[in-house]
Amino acid sequence: MTKYSLDFKVKLVNECIDRQISILGLSKKYGMPNKSPIYSWIHEAEANGLNYLITKKSYKEYSQDFKLSVIEYYKLHEISRLDKAIYFKISPSQVNL
Repeated sequence: MTKYSLDFKVKLVNECIDRQISILGLSKKYGMPNKSPIYSWIHEAEANGLNYLITKKSYKEYSQDFKLSVIEYYKLHEISRLDKAIYFKISPSQVNL
């Protein structure tokens, strides 16, 4: 997976939020292979602020109770994987339900 700097993420989020360019336009403008990361950055920033975009360098282990609560929430709410990740403040790649 390609890693992007915080400055780059913030720049793209701001460009899109300011309605200067679409998500697809941003991915083409900056030569990104797909638009998924930009979509995630924008929704994470809107839900939790720009500081949420800072990449966490450490591995985090989740308790069994926490994992079960994620599963229960998933069963009760029909929302996207990204929205679940934002709700639980975890990476979208960790939500594979």
